[in-house]
Amino acid sequence: TPQRIIKRLKASPEENEGAVLSADGERVFIRSNRDGTGLFLYAESFTAETASELCDKTEALIAKAMEEEGGN
Repeated sequence: TPQRIIKRLKASPEENEGAVLSADGERVFIRSNRDGTGLFLYAESFTAETASELCDKTEALIAKAMEEEGGN
């Protein structure tokens, strides 16, 4: 489930039913969709290019977490 994936990412919990991964003034807010079948990523950075790269990195972390989850 999305919540289990978020826990695997070791993201910091947020009060708005999501979590945050952050470093160096950049952050990605992660939350599940209403159906609980997917994740939304909201990236904040100084440039759009960096935000895009941040999303790419987070997607890779999610894919790895999903692979690990599937192995259990």
